[in-house]
Amino acid sequence: MISSFPEQLVQFKKNQWIVENGEYEFKIGASSTDIRLSATVRLRGNDLVLNKGRSIFFSLNNAE
Repeated sequence: MISSFPEQLVQFKKNQWIVENGEYEFKIGASSTDIRLSATVRLRGNDLVLNKGRSIFFSLNNAE
């Protein structure tokens, strides 16, 4: 299992840091042409604007 937070999906759009609702596809592979695992995650609700900017770049994840 890989854990993720919505803030890790932040984008800089329209002069603000924003996490948009919708579907995000995660792909894991040996290279971009050798995808071995993929999953889709859907964020529901309103878009999230990070008023203080992007503070989360990476986090510690445990893959099982």
